[in-house]
Amino acid sequence: MRKFLFKGHWWLAIPAGAILLVLLGYFALSLFNKVLLDAKSLHHTTATVMGKAYLWVDQWHNEQTNERGNDRIHPGYEEWRVYYQIDNFNQLAGPKRSHFLALEKERAVWENCRYIYYDKEWYDGIRPGDKLIVLYQAIGDKIEIVNVVKPQDFPQDHPLDHK
Repeated sequence: MRKFLFKGHWWLAIPAGAILLVLLGYFALSLFNKVLLDAKSLHHTTATVMGKAYLWVDQWHNEQTNERGNDRIHPGYEEWRVYYQIDNFNQLAGPKRSHFLALEKERAVWENCRYIYYDKEWYDGIRPGDKLIVLYQAIGDKIEIVNVVKPQDFPQDHPLDHK
């Protein structure tokens, strides 16, 4: 014959079960909130300028391949591109950091460097080997670049101070 934990006080099982469910729900929501906040958090790191290129589109070469696939660009369009490679993902947790760093190295092997384009003045002030500040979000299995700036354009009192 089994002995019931709440022998003679079976009614205590209901509040104990309710308390257990509340605690499990609290911990599940806390974990979900942490994961959600990590994905929405804005991180920063450094990047190294790998090269520069001027792109001008004429009527015969008006298709450009990018991360979204092929885009048609109108003739006369021009860009001053700065190609860069992210140096590290030190603000992320261990496994995520290693994963994104491996993806970034793989990107460089396939000559698919990230690039940013601004105006000609910004382009002229950059040289290969220069450092940039990259603001990004680590969403799921990919990095979403939010902005790329020169270190002198990154405010020293910014909440993401890059010391």
